[in-house]
Amino acid sequence: MCSPGWSYNPTTGACYGVNKLPPRLSWMGAEEYCEKSGGHLASFQTQEEYEHLLSYFFVSWDEMWIGIYSDDGEKWKTVEGHEIDILKFGKWCTNGYPGKFDGKHCLGFGSTEGVNHCFHNHDCSTYKMRIICKKQIF
Repeated sequence: MCSPGWSYNPTTGACYGVNKLPPRLSWMGAEEYCEKSGGHLASFQTQEEYEHLLSYFFVSWDEMWIGIYSDDGEKWKTVEGHEIDILKFGKWCTNGYPGKFDGKHCLGFGSTEGVNHCFHNHDCSTYKMRIICKKQIF
């Protein structure tokens, strides 16, 4: 059902693939990479989807891009265009608040100071991380 190296989640009806090896990409490069594979950067809208994505988080010190962004660092959207309250699912790695900077903010999973699976926001065009892609089957 899924391409080699991808895994299927029957609850979400989607296949998920992770780039475990370099290259690390910017968020924009990562979304382009996922689109070429027939999907998008993985996003979530339910607790179950969020927990499924966490299962791909192989090492606590690594960071991975996910398909959620903000134009202003306040309101967050999935790559599919759905608004999302990310704090309903997890917390910020940086003292409970997103980083402040000009430009588009993009979201990744990360860890810091013993807090696993927290959110980092970074500049979409320059910061580089690993990738989790999601491809809907139905």
